[in-house]
Amino acid sequence: MEAAASQVMEAAAATADRPLPPRRARPAICLLSVMLVLLQGALYLQHNTWLISSAPREAAAAAAAAAAAAAAVVAREATAAATVGRWQYNQTEHVVSPEALAFVASLNPNASSKDCGQTTGDFPRNRILIVHEQHLQSMGCDVRLLRFIKDLVYLNQEVSMFFRGNTPSKMRQPKSKQLASILHIADFEEDQFRKGLRYPPGLYEWTTTQRFAQLMALGYFNMVVVFLWFWYDPQPSAAELVLPLVRAHAPADKQAP
Repeated sequence: MEAAASQVMEAAAATADRPLPPRRARPAICLLSVMLVLLQGALYLQHNTWLISSAPREAAAAAAAAAAAAAAVVAREATAAATVGRWQYNQTEHVVSPEALAFVASLNPNASSKDCGQTTGDFPRNRILIVHEQHLQSMGCDVRLLRFIKDLVYLNQEVSMFFRGNTPSKMRQPKSKQLASILHIADFEEDQFRKGLRYPPGLYEWTTTQRFAQLMALGYFNMVVVFLWFWYDPQPSAAELVLPLVRAHAPADKQAP
């Protein structure tokens, strides 16, 4: 396009030295002048458009490179922080709640433990059955109970759980299989809740009086913890259902307190 403009300008210069053309040739000269102005304008626009369009591309490329470098730094720092966090977690001792420590100590008054409850202690192993109205859920009282249960397991206690009600699977927190893993119950299957009678330790749900009586007749547990709720009035609570069965069916020499 610049070569064409040069040719037009040379032609215009050549015509400037010539005598004025006849009147009928003047429109052609005017047209040639207009074409020259338009050609110069086109060259100007092309040059400025290249400057305008190339600058954002270069700026965008620089910004993308800076963002990629920043993301790499953040990723490295996050990986390092996660590694340190895992190391710190692995190095941190399990802090047992005072309630769990006092409870286990009451079962074994001659056992020793360190100060502040930051130890498993040298507690003998007890077989504990916890009777609760429902499968553990995400509500506050169940979260606190789960912490208490984890402390008991940490303190060398064997824990089984018996639930009075049938809780839908989607509402269980933690899920039954995960809860069984926390309690170190091997080979747990969902149908063990309500079918047959798994030998303790286990997770159980109330089905019939006879099934719970069979569980008590084993004489397996040396401690039964029953929670008393009044929320189901006028229906009987779990404590009202199971305590008479514990006393009636557990062997006389293996009556759990």
